[in-house]
Amino acid sequence: MDIAEIALGGGSIAVGILSCFFGARYFRPVLSLTGFIIGLFVGVSIVAANSGINPTTGIPPIGFGGIALGVVIGLVLALILYYLFDWGVIIAGAFLGMAVGFFIINLDFVNIAPNSTVAFIIIVVCAVIGAGLGYGIRRLIIVVGTAFNGAMLIVYGLTFFIPSINFVLRFRTPAQSTTTTLASGMILVIGLLGVFVQWNITGKRLRDR
Repeated sequence: MDIAEIALGGGSIAVGILSCFFGARYFRPVLSLTGFIIGLFVGVSIVAANSGINPTTGIPPIGFGGIALGVVIGLVLALILYYLFDWGVIIAGAFLGMAVGFFIINLDFVNIAPNSTVAFIIIVVCAVIGAGLGYGIRRLIIVVGTAFNGAMLIVYGLTFFIPSINFVLRFRTPAQSTTTTLASGMILVIGLLGVFVQWNITGKRLRDR
């Protein structure tokens, strides 16, 4: 595996676990780390724009150069999200909406190509609705949003090591993101587990704080 793939995959899984099961307790750091992972991916994508594609993962091998640029962009995004903490529940709601959008387009009775413009529109609409709900029902959205955000990152990271899962997020070209029924099912199960753990254990006293 390319060093960038290992960094993206391992980093996504680590941040995903923190977000999924401890997102409510450590909301501000989780928000910043999520921004860092997105920035890391964007940096890697920029460097890899003219590189050959790895047929197994769909991610170009780009090495340390992409990671260096990704770290810089990631730190900028992390700082922005850290100081936009008051907007955190809205951002968490948007992430939840994205997860719901990915799940909807992979339902058996919905005949929509995962990498189509229609699928992209559905994901954006779900993200906007989720952002609105995030402002309205803050505690629930923090728990559910971080749980499913973490679940998405976990499954995304696992795809680097188990390509058959085939959950590929393309932050620079979202319409070209691809997913499968297996990936959506994994996100649903892990996300629900994260909601249960946070609501009953790790985020139980969120309201008191």
